[in-house]
Amino acid sequence: MAKTPRKPDDPVSGPVAAATDAGTAAVDAAARPLPPVVETPPAPAALVVRSRPPQRRRAGRAFSREPVRIAVAELSEADRAAIEADPELIVTLAED
Repeated sequence: MAKTPRKPDDPVSGPVAAATDAGTAAVDAAARPLPPVVETPPAPAALVVRSRPPQRRRAGRAFSREPVRIAVAELSEADRAAIEADPELIVTLAED
């Protein structure tokens, strides 16, 4: 059985079909929803720490009722965790 050649403008296999397929792919891509944008909050630049009792020591530092500002870059992960977990310390995050 012999195959008959297709014409260039044949919608089944010619350039028109290729353009239609490309157009369909573009529509399919545009119809897909975009993934949600997840914004991460900026990391705090410093911790501001006060003590509930008159004096308190934690992570090699002394705290009193006067606020002490500590740059986060100066603290190890363990020291920061210890300070933030201490119920006798009042810790706030400063972004500037």
